[in-house]
Amino acid sequence: MKIKFNEEISKKVVIDTGASVSCFDGLILEKYISKIDKIDKKNDLQSTGITETKLNIKKGILKKIYFGHLKLENYPIVLLDLTHINNMYKMYFSEKKQKKLQICGLIGSDFLRKFNAIIDYKNQFLTLEF
Repeated sequence: MKIKFNEEISKKVVIDTGASVSCFDGLILEKYISKIDKIDKKNDLQSTGITETKLNIKKGILKKIYFGHLKLENYPIVLLDLTHINNMYKMYFSEKKQKKLQICGLIGSDFLRKFNAIIDYKNQFLTLEF
């Protein structure tokens, strides 16, 4: 799915129904983030992927983000390095598509629940209530 940041640039995200929390690549979106805080490992969110390896995560605030007609301002997000995700997707696509492919985030069930998402797998369509 394509999303927009600050009305100027489109990036791709993956709808990941298995992810409990949405996350974004802090390296790709650095100029769109207004605040970045380190995670307090004792009292805050911790994350792992499919393996037990803990990921280095931070919290940030996105200035503006657009999901189709849905506009969110000062939206709190989780940041991490998604290089491993991009590398994994590149293995499954042709060289022509690899050049265009750069995933900047994973949209997880936190976002999908918040906006009562309906996923139409057959037609590859996502409906949000807002």
